[in-house]
Amino acid sequence: TKIWGEELLARRPNVLQFRLGTLYGVGDVHARIRFDLVVNTLTMRAALHKKMSVFGGQQFRPFVHVRDIAALIASQLTTASVGTYNAHAENCTIHELADRIHQHFPEAAVERSLLTVHDQRNYRATSVKAQRELHFQPQRRIEDGVAELKRLLEEGRIKNSLVTRFSNYQHLKPLLAEYETPFGRVQTHARIGA
Repeated sequence: TKIWGEELLARRPNVLQFRLGTLYGVGDVHARIRFDLVVNTLTMRAALHKKMSVFGGQQFRPFVHVRDIAALIASQLTTASVGTYNAHAENCTIHELADRIHQHFPEAAVERSLLTVHDQRNYRATSVKAQRELHFQPQRRIEDGVAELKRLLEEGRIKNSLVTRFSNYQHLKPLLAEYETPFGRVQTHARIGA
């Protein structure tokens, strides 16, 4: 798990680690877009399907553009900084996020459901420590990421948003299956230490 990995690394000297907000946006014109991230997913659905579905919606999330994170990591490669830092640009609820995306796609319907969501994450973060000590200053807002994704989708650069390479989970799902070897059944989804 992330917590286990963070605790393991924290025991070592000279470790710099980041707790990233939920990423969004386009890394560059050749980057693999991820449609398993909520900003990108809702933008894609608004652009291609003219509909966004929001389940729950009251949960808060911290968000950050992928290029702001790339810049942060690159800026720290040659420093002596150590410690654990939150890195995000802004917090908002999923409802607020859908409303902000809807401003770019007024023709898209926003379906809101009160159904219980399986993902119960609900948290806000602060990146004050990273801003103060690492000079982390995110340059992009959610609206910037939505606008760049909108351009990319409207240009037709993505023909089929359902291809598994656009989702880490779907792309790696075959690796989560069990399989037989001459030494017995292997469960690749088994937890470390289980």
